[in-house]
This record gives sequence, structure tokens and C-alpha cells, in this order.
Amino acid sequence: MPALFRHLAHIAATHVFLSTSLAFFCAAGLFTYLIDRTTPRSDRPLADLAGHFFPWAHWRTPTVRVDVVFYLATKFTQGYIALVSTFVTVSAATWIQHGLSVWLHAPAPFPAGPLALIAAAAAMYVFGDLGEFVSHLMQHTIKPLWEFHKVHHSSTFLTPLTTYRSHPVSNILDGVLMGLFAALPAGIAAFACGFKFDDLLLLSGTVNLAFTVGLLGVLQHSHFPISFGPLERVLVSPLMHQVHHSTKPEHWNKNYGSRLSVWDWCLGTAVILPKGEKIRFGLNPVEDQRGAYSNILWCYAGPFIQCVKLLRAKRAVTQR
Repeated sequence: MPALFRHLAHIAATHVFLSTSLAFFCAAGLFTYLIDRTTPRSDRPLADLAGHFFPWAHWRTPTVRVDVVFYLATKFTQGYIALVSTFVTVSAATWIQHGLSVWLHAPAPFPAGPLALIAAAAAMYVFGDLGEFVSHLMQHTIKPLWEFHKVHHSSTFLTPLTTYRSHPVSNILDGVLMGLFAALPAGIAAFACGFKFDDLLLLSGTVNLAFTVGLLGVLQHSHFPISFGPLERVLVSPLMHQVHHSTKPEHWNKNYGSRLSVWDWCLGTAVILPKGEKIRFGLNPVEDQRGAYSNILWCYAGPFIQCVKLLRAKRAVTQR
């Protein structure tokens, strides 16, 4: 019965997430459209509203078709990647819990109340977000990993489906590092309060879902420039992440955060876009013009080919 309940809860959460995301997308589109109409250069009739939501010149391009294929592919792969992350979290947290028990020789010292459970879930969320930040940073700074992450940045127009445009290698690395970082507070909470890992994972997943919806995660990969103003010192706005996808060299390797921007501000990689400045999405102009990443086969196989080339080039240099 608990397994059936959790399965039904997962289905319900998925439907709530999709419907809420769609509502946010529509509200943001209407909001930005109305603001755009107040400017002198945007004297468009209301009939053009649909074009504001879905600029057909961009939506019918090969880059969006690749996004669609990746989205459909995640229906078969996303569950396995989540399983990897969960396995890493539980395994590492179990090791931490056991290590603390052996080291301190004491039972759970604190009561396992609801506030403690919520605090543990919040800590898992923060540490998991830090793990995703570290993974993102590694994928931008380590050349072989960048070849895989480059697939995500190759989209020349952002849609909500671009969220799913990630190579499986990148997704697995994200899952592993998020799981490892989240395991620290999970293991400590399991030792200190005697929590079960399935309770911690369920509540942490709920917190993550709530923050993803609340922070307009669906709009991070969109053409709607939504800013959080002063809150961007703590939270990642859609506009901050859109800057991360910019082709301008001054925007490269900036705004790595997914939900919390504090990591970028601490590292000095945070960038706020000046008001009115436009963003062009994609890789550097040379790679965009090649069009290789408009080919779905290359998006999956190309990074492996590029890594082999990097390895051969490194061997050639060492053999000189």
C-alpha cells in the first residue's frame, strides 16, 4: 500500500508541476507582452500576442526540433538518472550515519519531530543545489566534460524544452554530485534524529519541486526576460540563467547557479544584465554557424568523438 500511495503521489505531483509550469509560462508571456507594448518601438496589435509567446521564426528551426527529441528521450532516461542520484545519496548517507554512530557510540540524541525533518530536508536542498553548482562549474572548466555540456548550450533559441537538452553523461554527473552533497545533511539527520532515508528523500524532493515551481524554473529556458531585482543576490532569476546561455564572451562561464545565486556571488561569477540589453543564445559564433548541434545524432555521439580527438591531441603533445 505505501508503494502504491507514493506512486500515485508521484503522478499527482507531476500533473501539478506541469499545470503550474504552464500557468507560469502563460502569465509570464502575458506580463512581458503588456510591458513590451508600453514601449514606443512595440506598437503591435493584440492579435500578435501568439507571436510573442511562440515566435514561429525560431520555433520552427532545427534547434527546437532537437529540444523536442531530447524531451521525448528523457521520458525513458530520466527515471534511471534519478535512481542513480538516489542510490548515491542513500549509500553515502548510510556510510556517514554508520561512521557517526561508531565514532560517537551514542543513539539518536535529538527528537525526530516535524521541525527537525523540515530542517533536514531544507539542508538537503541547499547542499544538493551546491552539488549541482559544482557539477556545472566542472562541466565548464574541464574540457572533456565541456564537450558533453556543450550540447545544452548549443541551442540558439531557448524554450522550456531546452531544460531537457542535456547529454546523459552531463545528467549522470549532476545526479552523482547532487546526491553526494545532499548525503551529508541526510546522514547527519539520520544519525541525530533517527530519520529514515525514504522520508528524507520524499520530503527533500517535495521541497525541490516547490522551489523549482516558485522560482519560475520553467522560465529559465525561455525568451521571457524575467528579473527578480534585489532578490537576485540570493535566488537565480530566469534572466540570470538566460545570461548564462549568452554568446557574448563577457557572459561565458557566468551565473552557474540553478536555484540559489549565492554560490556565484561568493565565487565572483555572478553577472546582472544591464537593463535593455538583448541576449543572443548559443555557443560562440563559429560553432553556431557549423550547425553540427542541429543534428540529433551528433548531439549524442559528437561529444565522445571530440573527447577522442582531445585525447589524441594530448598524446601527440606528450610524445614530442
